[in-house]
Amino acid sequence: MILRFLPFHRSEYIFLLMVAAYVGICGAVAHFYGQGDRFHPLMYMERCVVMTTFLGLVYFFYLCLRIIYIMTAIRPRKLIRFIWDDWRAGPLNFERHIRALPIFIGFVFFFSAFTSMKQMIPGINPFSWDAEFAALDHWLHFGIDPWRILHPVFSPPPMTYLLNLNYNIWLVTVFAALYWQLFSLANPRVRMQFFYTFFLCWIINGTLLAIIFSSAGPCFLERLTGNTYYNELMGHLNHANQYFRIFAVSTQDMVWNAASKGQSMMGGGISAMPSIHVTSALLFWLLAIALKNKYERGFCLFFVFILLGSVYLAWHYAVDGYLAIITTFALWRISGWLIDKVGTPEKSQ
Repeated sequence: MILRFLPFHRSEYIFLLMVAAYVGICGAVAHFYGQGDRFHPLMYMERCVVMTTFLGLVYFFYLCLRIIYIMTAIRPRKLIRFIWDDWRAGPLNFERHIRALPIFIGFVFFFSAFTSMKQMIPGINPFSWDAEFAALDHWLHFGIDPWRILHPVFSPPPMTYLLNLNYNIWLVTVFAALYWQLFSLANPRVRMQFFYTFFLCWIINGTLLAIIFSSAGPCFLERLTGNTYYNELMGHLNHANQYFRIFAVSTQDMVWNAASKGQSMMGGGISAMPSIHVTSALLFWLLAIALKNKYERGFCLFFVFILLGSVYLAWHYAVDGYLAIITTFALWRISGWLIDKVGTPEKSQ
């Protein structure tokens, strides 16, 4: 009965129910496999609060600059009235915050449950697909390992560094895209299609398929099995790291050390198939296309280099990215169909 008094839309209620179901199932699975101590549904609470506070301060700084711009460039006759109307359309827009609230709450719990589950994957289904994916990579690319195809371009340390820098920007892009759509009222349908797809991609690709096709990735193959098949690639990354900081090298060591000790950490966990990096980068491009965003080509290039970086930085097999592309396209369409069925809030004027 309480729900009908909250000004949320049916599509937002469904989103919250899906998140609640996912978190509940993750908790149940964790306890079933005797890993309840590794399930932390509020792992990212502090991080989300800090990030939101930081972005709030940035936004406040922007508003101050905008006031200066209004006073010096626009110079309206009724300055106070103009600034008041401008703020009512932005930070004082009640609907903007109401629309953001359920999604924000959902993602605080969702990301925490997702990371908890990712760190439990080898305890649920031990890594066993790496040899098959390495062989499939070799076969699909006509007898050449994909990283060797990329090597002539990205082997110089500066190129490796730039590829890795783009790969690290992924996390910033995730938060930027989420907060962009979190407070956007311009296109409610595309906004909810994006959030539904984001959620479904992470649960299906990052949890369900990751458990079924449990694999560690090229960078961990030797540590996991003693197989030295990717030693030459790892040697190139370590060589480049002597000239420029290749973040993948230190991050892979940190993630492996935490996983081998059974320690939980934010952003931790080992899982290669399918690639969540490629999934999310493609989704951002699909979002830009749907919104006819002027940076559509930039999102396209970002996606392409995330795909290439996932292979050359040894995080993923190429087939991890290929499957991610197929499932993301499919889930984007499915999410659009779901949104058309349940509807969205009316577009803000």
